[in-house]
Amino acid sequence: MKLTIEKQRDTPLLSRKRVTAMLTFDSSTPSRMKMRDAIAKKTSEEPENVIIKHIYQRFGNRTARVIANIYKNRKTLEKYEHKNLVAKHVTKEEPKKEEAPKAESKEEVKADEAPKAEEKPAEKAKEAAPAEEKKE
Repeated sequence: MKLTIEKQRDTPLLSRKRVTAMLTFDSSTPSRMKMRDAIAKKTSEEPENVIIKHIYQRFGNRTARVIANIYKNRKTLEKYEHKNLVAKHVTKEEPKKEEAPKAESKEEVKADEAPKAEEKPAEKAKEAAPAEEKKE
């Protein structure tokens, strides 16, 4: 995989650089993560702050034009980019923030349902009946 940077434009108001690069590869098109790492290495930036916006493949050739944004920090990246695009750049090793609490809440719900199933409807009626008599 060979990467050559064609253009690099700085946008100080958005705290980012826009990089246009030409990518030449041997077999199949590399993944976004491999492209992100190659661009980060070439520009000497951290891979977490690089996001691949577009990949334009050339039909019949083993080349692609890649447009990427390089942010100053992760916070501004998440502020300006769409959530779906940011999700494509999350590695499998990084746990998602939303999944862990959901799994715990389902277990808690199951634990709450178990005691309710053990109570009998007749016992509930007996408990409710004396309360009604006292009111009269």
